[in-house]
Amino acid sequence: MRMMKHPSALVLCAFVTLAAWTAPSRGEAIEGTTGLQNLGSFSGTFNYSPIDATHATLEIQLTNTSLLSNGGFLTAIAFNNPDHKITGATLTSSNSHFQLLGAPAFNGTVSAPPFGKYDLAAGTGSKFLGGGSPNGGIAAGGSATFTFTLSGSGLNTLTADSFLSTFSTPQANDLGQTYFVARFRGFVNGGSDKVPGNPRSGGGGGGIEGVPEPGTLTLAGLGIATLLGSGWFRRRRVGADGGLALAEPPVR
Repeated sequence: MRMMKHPSALVLCAFVTLAAWTAPSRGEAIEGTTGLQNLGSFSGTFNYSPIDATHATLEIQLTNTSLLSNGGFLTAIAFNNPDHKITGATLTSSNSHFQLLGAPAFNGTVSAPPFGKYDLAAGTGSKFLGGGSPNGGIAAGGSATFTFTLSGSGLNTLTADSFLSTFSTPQANDLGQTYFVARFRGFVNGGSDKVPGNPRSGGGGGGIEGVPEPGTLTLAGLGIATLLGSGWFRRRRVGADGGLALAEPPVR
């Protein structure tokens, strides 16, 4: 087998291999526990996976944590488009009653008073506020997964935290901006609720899947380079008698 003739090529190979490796996506935990009527609540995660600059996948997993004794269905969710980088989206959901909302602009077209206007949403009806029977939503104690297949520009610069740090556009008389809101309907007492995501401190979130730190990747790269380099030096010089001879450092 032909060997590389210079150790720098080995180092370059090691780091190219690391660069080609795709780190696992990071999931940010979300929850909403205080709604307008104190009826609904939810918990879940945002998992964002950029494919390249123009394609990405956003997976939102949600559980309706409302009191079982009071029932209630989670019938819609809404969130925002960071820096308006998203220009196209499709939705696949484990709950087939949900459909994509906010198209085609994905720019403030989803009205969710009193928390303002949002860019993207999913709901059991054609509007965030809903209509008709709420029974197609996520029942209390139930869960669903929403997978948004996204297109746009600069999507590889976004993270899950980008979505959870982008807030709604308030309208007159609105209570304030939020990064996420869920709609609940069909409680036992006939009530409904709108539950925003809990306030976030410093734009941070509880990451549930770690991505290797840069230092870890550097050490891994050096380890690969060392292993490859040691093999190169062992083969670099062979004595006349067929024995191995250590390569001397070049004279500068």
